[in-house]
Amino acid sequence: MSVTRTLRPARIARFKVPFKSFAPLSAQTATMQSPLGPTSSSLVIINVVGCLAVIRGCPRALKTSTIFMFPYRLKPERGILISVAMYEKAREELINRLIRWGYLTKPEIIEAFRKVPRHEFLPANLRDYAYDDQPLPIGHGQTISAPSMIAIMLDSLELKPGQKVLEIGTGSGYNAALVAEMVGPTGKVFTIERIPELAEFGRANLQKTGYGWVNVLIEDGTTGHKKEAPWDRILVTACSPEIPRHLIEQLKVGGKLATPVGQHYMFQTWFVVEKRSEKDVITRERGGCSFVPLVGKHGWKKD
Repeated sequence: MSVTRTLRPARIARFKVPFKSFAPLSAQTATMQSPLGPTSSSLVIINVVGCLAVIRGCPRALKTSTIFMFPYRLKPERGILISVAMYEKAREELINRLIRWGYLTKPEIIEAFRKVPRHEFLPANLRDYAYDDQPLPIGHGQTISAPSMIAIMLDSLELKPGQKVLEIGTGSGYNAALVAEMVGPTGKVFTIERIPELAEFGRANLQKTGYGWVNVLIEDGTTGHKKEAPWDRILVTACSPEIPRHLIEQLKVGGKLATPVGQHYMFQTWFVVEKRSEKDVITRERGGCSFVPLVGKHGWKKD
C-alpha cells in the first residue's frame, strides 16, 4: 500500500491512501508503515468498518489522528478527510452559535458540550453532520436530539455534582455522557434502553469516550428503576402520552423530572416537574418539542 504524507502548518497529519483500498459497506483491516517517523510502534493500524477508517497505534499520531470517512451517499473517489482538529473546531463553532442564540447560558453546560465529542456517538456515515444543529438517525427508528434541544433539556434539569440521575432512553449514549460530565465522579448515572442493539451501541460509545462508569440497563424504561430510587433527577428522552406520575413517585423530595409529553412527533411540550413534597408537585412548561414515542407499559404501545 503506497502512502504519502503532507504536513500542514498546524501539523495536522493527512494521509492519502489509494481509494481502491477501501471497500464501501464492507469491513477490512490494513496496516502500513507509519509516515510520522520512528515511534514505539512502527505501524499505524487502519481499521476499516463500513466506510470509516481510524488511524490507531501510533503514539505521535494521537493528537493529530485523521479519520477517513466515506459517506455512503458519495462515490469512494470523492471521499473526504476529517481530522480530529477539524471536529474540535466544528464543535466550538456549534457551541458559539448556541451561545449567541441563547440556548447555552450556563458555564457548566457549555463545558460539558466542549468535553463530550458528539461525533463519537454517531454512526460512521453521519459523523460529518455531528456539529450541525439538527437531530440525526441512529438506527431502529430512533434519533439523537439536536444540540439546541439537548441544551434546553440540561438547562431544565439544573444538574449538580454528586446527584443521582436516571435517563429513560439511552439511544447513542450522548445525553448520558453530558449528564455524567455534569454530575461528575461523585454522582451516579443510570440510563435505560429497551432496544438491546441500541443499548450496546450506547454502552460502547460511553466506554470509548471515558464514561464507562455510566450504568446502561436493558429494560422497559417507562416503569423507571425502583431498585436505585429515589432519584435527584429523571430525564425522559422520548414522548410520553401524559406526565408519568409513577416516575414522579421515584423522585426524591426536591427532585426534578423533565419529559416531553404529547402526540407522536407533533403537538409535544417539554415539561419540568418539581417534587416539593410527597403531596406537592409543581409542573412547568418549557416550550414545544418533537421526540420519538416512549414505548412501554406506561407509554405508547409498540406498533
